[in-house]
Amino acid sequence: MTAVTEVIEQLSGDRPIELVRRFDHGAWGTSLALLSGEPVVVKAWPTSPIRERTLDRGIRCAAVMAARQVPIPRLLERGIVADHSYLIYEFVEGEWPPSIDLGLARQMLTLIDRQRDAAPGPEPRSAPALLATMLTDGDATLDIAPARLREHPAGRTILTTTLAALEACDPRNLRTTDIVHGDFAPENLLVRDGEITAVVDWEQARVGDVGFDLAGMIYDIEIGDKADPDVLGGLYRAIHEQLPRDAWRLYLGIYAVRYASWALGTEMEADVLRAIDKIIRRNDEGPRLQ
Repeated sequence: MTAVTEVIEQLSGDRPIELVRRFDHGAWGTSLALLSGEPVVVKAWPTSPIRERTLDRGIRCAAVMAARQVPIPRLLERGIVADHSYLIYEFVEGEWPPSIDLGLARQMLTLIDRQRDAAPGPEPRSAPALLATMLTDGDATLDIAPARLREHPAGRTILTTTLAALEACDPRNLRTTDIVHGDFAPENLLVRDGEITAVVDWEQARVGDVGFDLAGMIYDIEIGDKADPDVLGGLYRAIHEQLPRDAWRLYLGIYAVRYASWALGTEMEADVLRAIDKIIRRNDEGPRLQ
């Protein structure tokens, strides 16, 4: 029994709710359900104090972005049942885009731009300190695990290169005033008739630098080959106009650490390392990884 099915089973004791299907793109069993006959989206995770704090932060950030006209599904209910934290969202019509054309690329950049200076409160730690902790201790909510990279030759190269990029980056070029989605990618967009109808999966959102989301967008598009060269080139040019080169180099490295953290030792390892190498070389990021 998955987390979502267990939550729905528990909730069905006092309301009419039933599972319809699990979404292919959904993490943690994200599923379509009927609540009193109306379609809703249910997400669930094993509960813990860390999980609840992460959800508190993400929900708060999502509310700020919704007020900034980013299309985000309404949160209808939050709770804990059967040792699982759960969220119930409104269902929004749309499909995950298999590719990104010029129109969608422009919309994505516009939505990310609305995250600038949107932080709901000051971040007590500096950007270099936050990123250094991420690269040395890891971040479980973002699946960043430096310890795994240290055990792998290519992983050590990625980690060393990224730590060097952090050391070389001018701290003034790193921000802690933005909201970061944490996984801003085509797979977290819903699109209908060429228009983005929703940006989903804000549960990891936090305060930081939109450069992180710009790097994540590029990695997802490059690894999935989701844009033709002209669209991809336009995205790179737009990003280079928005971010200092040293900051962009750093965020590309951090995302390389993130992708390598889950890919090393899996059937995706070779493909992910090739994509990392391609992106790093495209941006003059250092030695080849293969």
